[in-house]
Amino acid sequence: MTISATTALDSVAGERDRFGVPIHRYAERTFESERSSGSDFCEEHKEPNMAKIDADTILPSEHIQQAVTAGRISQLHRGNPYAEEGDTFDIDGETFEVVEVSERKLGDLTDEDAQAEGSEDLDAYRERLNHAHDDFEWDDSATVYRHRFEVVE
Repeated sequence: MTISATTALDSVAGERDRFGVPIHRYAERTFESERSSGSDFCEEHKEPNMAKIDADTILPSEHIQQAVTAGRISQLHRGNPYAEEGDTFDIDGETFEVVEVSERKLGDLTDEDAQAEGSEDLDAYRERLNHAHDDFEWDDSATVYRHRFEVVE
């Protein structure tokens, strides 16, 4: 059975989201599954839509990528979903799997979220976002997407 999914491929020249982050172009990806698609196929056991993505797609800078490999960052909130659960990416020969992509509101973020993104606490996280994005303004009701990832053992 052939399964198709959509993933971010590369930045669209000059276009940015509301946080000033480059917008990525999405494209269809296809992979083969060994599972049948017959009537006895159980939906809850369907293979996830997994793809190998470029680390740059989900992690926007070399600094962040190095913090991920050092274990200081295990999730990243972005203005758009840049991966799907089950996607994998490599940094310096180490493979990571995206284990969660969830829609959230900025106002729901906690100190624990900030620490998982490499900041000391939520105040430091806000300051980091203000520094990284020129036109950024914290809005508790703004929608963001958490991308949580783990090392593949």
